[in-house]
Amino acid sequence: SSVYDPSGMRAVGVWNDEGRTVVHTGGRLIVDGVDTPFAHHESEALYVKQPRVKGPAEVELTAEETAFLQELILHRWNWAERSGPYFVMGWLVTSMLSGALDWRPNIWLTGPTEAGKSSVLDEILKPLITPVGGRLFSSETTAAGIRQDLGHSAVPVVIDELESDDDKQRRRTDDIIVMMRGSSSGSGAVVAKGTTSGTSISYLLRSSFAMASINVGLDKAQDLNRTKVIALNPLTAHQRSQEAETVELWEKVTPELGRKLLTKVVRLLPVIEHNAKQLKTAIIKSDSLNCGARIAKVDGLLLAGSLVFS
Repeated sequence: SSVYDPSGMRAVGVWNDEGRTVVHTGGRLIVDGVDTPFAHHESEALYVKQPRVKGPAEVELTAEETAFLQELILHRWNWAERSGPYFVMGWLVTSMLSGALDWRPNIWLTGPTEAGKSSVLDEILKPLITPVGGRLFSSETTAAGIRQDLGHSAVPVVIDELESDDDKQRRRTDDIIVMMRGSSSGSGAVVAKGTTSGTSISYLLRSSFAMASINVGLDKAQDLNRTKVIALNPLTAHQRSQEAETVELWEKVTPELGRKLLTKVVRLLPVIEHNAKQLKTAIIKSDSLNCGARIAKVDGLLLAGSLVFS
């Protein structure tokens, strides 16, 4: 049998390559903003071709488009805490940078039926993460299926209705949580799986996850301090009365806006990393928050990401 080192294999995603920002769109590399043929990019990493994704746009989100997305996320759902929508915006940004960051925060949306959890995933997250190769999985998906689908990509992952209503669902959810835990940390988690031919296939997981369910399946501190739980209340009467208008607004949230957001996010990567460090330090020093370094790191990254929308 043979085992290769997957740590140098890179597929679709945004990567930090010795100080250079590389956007891998499957069929091309964009290195520090310049289209670069695979053969012309000198690197210790091996960039492998994949089915193409759209990648970044030629132009960034305009101020008007940025304000539209921010207002939509802020006001069309009934967030249990004021910070909730900002953490969602922050996840949108940091998840696009999964391969370039040294830590990848996750979010878990929770709330009763009809609170709009699935609509956040379907109408906001899904179209915006599509240009960077983001994946939307159903509750029936297994951890093994996600690993195989991602391969060597570092892209956002969204999983809806990740409930634990019976033993089978609980085991499937637990497996996904373990995978997510490894994917969040540092340089990612190497997972090796045997094949029928006697060889092994290894994957380096470096993705950020967004989940939604009525009940949150996290019970270990090591998972809770990697994942921001964001609660939603049932929609208000006013929000329900605006449902038709809201659906029209959702139709304006397109992958093209996601491409423009990706362009802006990639340019601001150094700023996001700087702000995340500053915010982490401020959160740790805050007596009122009273949280550990890992939670502060997650919150700092998500809040730094949300500033892209300000």
